[in-house]
Order: sequence, then structure tokens, then C-alpha cells
Amino acid sequence: MVLELEGKTAEEWINKGLDLFELKRYREAIECYDKALEINPDYDAAWYDKGLVLFRLKRYREAIECYDKALEINPDNDLAWYRKGLALFELKWYREAIECYDKALEITTPGLFTSAAWYRKGLALFGLKRYREAIECYDKALEITPDLEEIITPDLEEVKDSREKAIRLIHKAPKEVKGVPVEVEKLVYGYIVGRRGKIDVAKCAKELQIPKEKVMAAIDTLVEKGMLDEECE
Repeated sequence: MVLELEGKTAEEWINKGLDLFELKRYREAIECYDKALEINPDYDAAWYDKGLVLFRLKRYREAIECYDKALEINPDNDLAWYRKGLALFELKWYREAIECYDKALEITTPGLFTSAAWYRKGLALFGLKRYREAIECYDKALEITPDLEEIITPDLEEVKDSREKAIRLIHKAPKEVKGVPVEVEKLVYGYIVGRRGKIDVAKCAKELQIPKEKVMAAIDTLVEKGMLDEECE
């Protein structure tokens, strides 16, 4: 038995939503997806498509909720994992975004959108200042040759630019980063933890009586180790 609402099936409401999405009539598209879900709450494609519209409207938290619904119904929806990662990235939840990209890469068909997933994972690692790991991801993205099945392809020049930026940051102050004494590192870490992750570099240097450049170097080292991920003032 095919269920209908206002003379349309769930699939017909989704198709109408897609047409409206293409016309950038996003709120009307959402109404169509809601009608499809009213007919069939377990229609994962409707949740996914609604998430796309909400993402376009920059309503990232709501988009994530839709992707989560789609993934509850179909955990192997690789595009939902990927898109959820994009929304998390926009919220600067980089670690969670990386987990989603990893899941997408784990279950997707090789060559389908893997270059984009590697590139986006690299951007999230860059956001965490884990530059070397970011470069590895950019390299993975550049290794993959897009074919006719490619549906999401990153701009190769954009990938290369991101890679070069990460390299520059790694070599920005190599001597200071590599030469930070463990004692200084521990002092800076303790200072930051004691202030719930917030730090004014100049104030820290003054209170600990440590040169400002060494405080910055210690922070870089701690970030590289994954012990810190917040930006300092």
C-alpha cells in the first residue's frame, strides 16, 4: 500500500523538495521533506536531504540532527557521515568532524568521493594545528585521480594551497618548537589547565617569568601532541 499526503507519495514530496532546493527556495524545500517524513518517518533520504537544506541555511546543529536521524536508519550512508563532518567542521568541532570523515572513508566505495573526504579531514586536522597529519591527508587527496564516478571533487589547487600553508606553519619556528625544555612545557600546560584552557600569552610569560617566544613554542608543542587545541590570545 502506497501512503500519500495531499495526493503525493513520500518520494514525490522528496522530488518536489529537490526541485525547490535547486531553485534555492530552501524553506519550501524543507516543508516538502517534512511532508515526506510525515508519511514515512523512517525515510532516510528525506532526513538526509533536509539536512542538506539546513546546512545551506547555515543551521548546522539542525543539519547534524537530520544526518543523525538518517544514520540511525541507515548507518552505512557514507554521504551522511561526510556531510555530518562538514557541519561539525563549521561549528569548529574538529575532532568530531574527523571521526565522521573516517567513518565515511571506511564504508564508501573507493573513488566515489574519497579525495574530498581526505581533503576535509586534512582541514579539520589543520584546525587542530596538527599540521603534519593534515599534510598526509592532503597528499592522500592529491593521490586520488577523480574518475567518471566522482561526485564530490575538491579543487586540486585549493588542496595544494592548503598543503603549502601547513608546511609553512610547521617550519615557522622549528628551533623554538623543538628546543622547548620539558620543564617549561609542564609549567605552561599547568598554567593553561588551571585557567580552564584559556590563556593570555603575554600574561603567562610574565607570571611564569618565561620569555614569550618560549611560551608560544611550548603551546605549539602541546598542540602538536594533541594536549591542547584551543587558540591562545
